Amino acid sequence: MERNYRGIRITGRVHAKGKIEARWTFEKKRSSCYGETWETAVESAILRLKPLLAVREAEGQTRRSRLVIIWFASELSELYADSSPATREQAAWAIQTLCDCTPTDLSIDDLTLGAVLGIWREACRRYAKPNTRRTIRKFLVRACGIWARTGTTPYDYTREIKAPAATRKEIVPTAEEAMRLWLDHRDHYLGPLLFCEFVLGMRSSEARSITLDMLGEDTLLVPGTKTKAAHRTLALSPGISEVLHEYASKQTRYLCANSQGGFLRDNITRDLRPLYAASDVPYAAQHGLRHAFATGAELLGMPRSVRMAIMGQSVTHEIGDLYVHPTPVNIRDWLTKWEASIGLESQASWGTSGVQEISNLRLLPPEGSALSTELRPGTDPKATR
Repeated sequence: MERNYRGIRITGRVHAKGKIEARWTFEKKRSSCYGETWETAVESAILRLKPLLAVREAEGQTRRSRLVIIWFASELSELYADSSPATREQAAWAIQTLCDCTPTDLSIDDLTLGAVLGIWREACRRYAKPNTRRTIRKFLVRACGIWARTGTTPYDYTREIKAPAATRKEIVPTAEEAMRLWLDHRDHYLGPLLFCEFVLGMRSSEARSITLDMLGEDTLLVPGTKTKAAHRTLALSPGISEVLHEYASKQTRYLCANSQGGFLRDNITRDLRPLYAASDVPYAAQHGLRHAFATGAELLGMPRSVRMAIMGQSVTHEIGDLYVHPTPVNIRDWLTKWEASIGLESQASWGTSGVQEISNLRLLPPEGSALSTELRPGTDPKATR
């Protein structure tokens, strides 16, 4: 005699006194009841099991509702219900990842620093990229903050979850590579930006903020978009001035404009990467060209104070700086040397507008230059690596 009731196995046997005994085990405790027949004994057993099973089910629901994975999927997800579609999509992915990295039986009542760090370590094990880890950490940090404010945890565990450090290797193109990049794409709408970042060492935000009224006959006002100290006026050398005026003649408001002539926003990676690839230059984003200027200027022997004045950096004076002041005269002199070293030399006569066509400028480094690429007229710049 045997019957299964909601997962509980009830077995029967004939008792010595002639009655039927129904036996079962619940929560590791053995119990039994009696009846004149097997059916009456089972009914008595079920009547005793029903309240016990109801209590266990209620406790299970409470315990499940206190699971961390349930909290992630309900409470944390609800915080992003009214966010933008992109944010909701990111939150859904990150929260699902946290659920996957959390032990299924971990309760909020059992949260410890070790448990939280275990979730974080598992996420780091699954995803190696720093940006992906930062996205996951953002949502775990918010959860830790809520747990701390509600008293679930004794303190905010956020301080123990170390932010992943970027392992990106800084790529700085050589002067020859940067010059080739500009020459190959000087007629592209990003040509002025490439020129300003490499030849004048500007920050991207500075170059994108220059309006045509900031360009004088032989000077350029560079807005200090990062700090007030970065606001500067550059005395331009002839070749650099020619190129900037040529670009300005094709624009209506901004020197470095977008393809429609409007303000150029900082979301040009999709258009910038193909230019690097076409010129066979390692991708260095935008700031890498500014570094190329700094490296090339140092190799040229440009005084540190002059170089920092051109780049709009705050000068921490050294002994050598006391004898070389960045005046308009020596800035123009050093920019003239710089343009000669990178081969920005005039190869044609002046037009009626007084502005030389950019197409008449070509890479022609002088003999013996520290930045010489051994290119001569008629040589393909791409042929030299």
